[in-house]
Amino acid sequence: MADKFCIYCGATLEEGAGFCPQCGATVAKEGEQQPYQPQHVQQEADKLGSLGTLILIYGFLAIVLGVICLAIWGAFDTIWDMMLDDEASRKLIEGYDKDLMATSMLVGGATMLASGACAIISGIKVNARENYNLALVTCILATALSFSFLITVIVGIIVIVKLVSGKNSFKSRITR
Repeated sequence: MADKFCIYCGATLEEGAGFCPQCGATVAKEGEQQPYQPQHVQQEADKLGSLGTLILIYGFLAIVLGVICLAIWGAFDTIWDMMLDDEASRKLIEGYDKDLMATSMLVGGATMLASGACAIISGIKVNARENYNLALVTCILATALSFSFLITVIVGIIVIVKLVSGKNSFKSRITR
């Protein structure tokens, strides 16, 4: 049997497929007339572009940053003592509360790990164009958990807006 292609986006279709795995357009069965598809189906499929990949990159970077913060927290007493032994470092940390700084490392590391995990889930769902609600909720959580870095919150809000505007790109929003 010859390969069958989607008439809207050109993706290769599996035998017996009811919809295109790439753009979500309904596919006619053998001998049936191709059903009407709104033109926005193909346009919406491209609306998210590489957003999922960008979310994944953030997720991995947030996890690395979280691990670094937790490693610093784990060795904080040793690091603090080393800084007290050095004159220049001692002046740098003068007036800071050791326990508060250690707690900040712990909380910052844990929230960045959680933010990264949520972003990875969101990025996977966005790339697969599946489960819009899970992709959106985990993206919102990733943004909220990155509260300690203003730039990540701003970028997160932009990503959420783009995700909401591209919701028709998800298979669950296009079919039935």
